[in-house]
Amino acid sequence: MPRGTYERTPLDARFLSKIRQPIDSGCWEWAGCKDKDGYGLLWYTPTQNNIRATWVSFWLVNKRWPSGMLCHTCDNPGCVNPNHLFEGNAKINWDDMVRKGRGRYKGENNGKCCFPTEIVAMIITEYESLPRTQSGRIARPGRQKIMEKYGISSTHLYRLVKY
Repeated sequence: MPRGTYERTPLDARFLSKIRQPIDSGCWEWAGCKDKDGYGLLWYTPTQNNIRATWVSFWLVNKRWPSGMLCHTCDNPGCVNPNHLFEGNAKINWDDMVRKGRGRYKGENNGKCCFPTEIVAMIITEYESLPRTQSGRIARPGRQKIMEKYGISSTHLYRLVKY
């Protein structure tokens, strides 16, 4: 073999060499390089770039690349078990997250929360008791009083009462 050249290991063999033994959950944990979000990465020569190991897993089983996003049934970004992967899109992934209770953290469980649940309940009660215009909207002066009383913006008030 000429100097500086070497035989490349096939993609499937490189993929399989970077999988840890299955854990109790059935996940195949990726032992190779990972991105900042914990998803496995594998060098793919045709594109001269890293691709997600989940895509390689999907390709090895289905003999085609996924048409969109790959989602995990196990919610483990390091898992490359093809039985834990399904094709989806942003909406399907979001709905899956919410259904599993991993969605937004409401109230005091949200790290950005600046009011205890009791205060939020008082704000919502005050807001709902405000007089409405003929079109059914709450008049600006009423909203303004609440915003000034609690030191919040109109956007903050809207998010408190709508979510």
